[in-house]
Amino acid sequence: MNNYYFINKNLVIKVQNVIKFGIVISITGQAILALQRLDRSPIVPFTSYILMLMQILIFSTTIPFLRLRIEKKSFNIVVVWFLLFFMFIHSFVSSFWSEYPILVVKVSLINFIPLLILGLLVWADLNPERTFKLVALLLAWLGTFLALIGLFLRFFGSLIWINKEIGYIQTIDIGSISISQRVSGSLPLLRISSFLGNPNNLAMWLMVTLIFTIFLFHVKEIKFFCGFTMILSQIFAIGLTFSRAGIGTFLIAVIIYYVLLASKTLVRIGRFIVVVLILGGFLYFIFFSGIIKYNIQRFSLDLNFRELAWDFLIENIKAKPFLGMGYGMSTGVISITSNIRVLGGHNIHLQTVAELGFIGYAFLLIFWFIPIIIALKQLKKFKDGKRQIIVAALAICMAFFFHQFFEGSLLRTNFITSIWVYLIFLLVSPAWNDK
Repeated sequence: MNNYYFINKNLVIKVQNVIKFGIVISITGQAILALQRLDRSPIVPFTSYILMLMQILIFSTTIPFLRLRIEKKSFNIVVVWFLLFFMFIHSFVSSFWSEYPILVVKVSLINFIPLLILGLLVWADLNPERTFKLVALLLAWLGTFLALIGLFLRFFGSLIWINKEIGYIQTIDIGSISISQRVSGSLPLLRISSFLGNPNNLAMWLMVTLIFTIFLFHVKEIKFFCGFTMILSQIFAIGLTFSRAGIGTFLIAVIIYYVLLASKTLVRIGRFIVVVLILGGFLYFIFFSGIIKYNIQRFSLDLNFRELAWDFLIENIKAKPFLGMGYGMSTGVISITSNIRVLGGHNIHLQTVAELGFIGYAFLLIFWFIPIIIALKQLKKFKDGKRQIIVAALAICMAFFFHQFFEGSLLRTNFITSIWVYLIFLLVSPAWNDK
């Protein structure tokens, strides 16, 4: 009997490790493959093939170990997984009325299949707390690395003009190695991008990694000096991106994190007031002092031609309000429209309605908010580590909703979509209900 128990216990640990590393590799691997050169091509060559091979290996390695819990505790995650599945089917079927049917089918399969597999892995994960901490730790270090590279080049790199397509870069030579980043804006407030090719991308990543770092600091998974340095460097870097959407969303995420972390209403109100005052002063220093002192257009409410893309998407919505133009097609259609000076729709809400109609957008909102509502209702029963994980996931998922009014990063093959879907499923993991 004891030998039987020992064998089964070892088997459970083995299964858990396979599932955990499947989730970790799926997310962090995609993050590493997303790092870019100056021309915005991937640093790692043959990225698309490596990504496809990685997903195949993850699926083939983990599928024998998947043990999905079909019980009352799993009802929520079953509903959420099938919502994502129906969104995939709707996206796939949109090829029937799209002008680019083959491309829609291809994009639907490439984007959704890995997300559905990721959802199954979270469903099967028996110890989501341990998995989350590992994911958070790896991404916190990655965010710190990107922040330090951006800051190092900003203050010690040489400013060089390359060409009209790339613009200015900052570079520094260390022996035979040359490290560079693209910068935009004008002196003295150059916008850094590190290895992500775009300041807005860096700000979006740092918004996520900062919340992870704050969480790790809060639960004492990293030492005080190390955590303080990691947080400070990332805050400094996100400030130097001067991304209004990224900085604003980070502030929203921090407010949500600290307000929800409190268990008593009065404490929540007090924290809300304190955090708003602190972050309000931070905003005033960056934006309003920037307008007064430097008179820089970056600090205005100008949309940087996003409104042209939004007008185009709205016109397409009026033409096909229920069916849309086909999943994943808005970016390509906008790019071939000569009078639009931005790449992509820069608004996931308008993009989704334009591509999948209001039916597809309804699927997106339900998939997004059902887990959030469920987690908020159950939050009071969680304590200590579990509560802090749920709150961190809620802060990022809720903040993304506001961020994506100005960017169109979700529902694409990228790191941000993977981490968003992972956190959505994490909120309704059946393992949280285990005693």
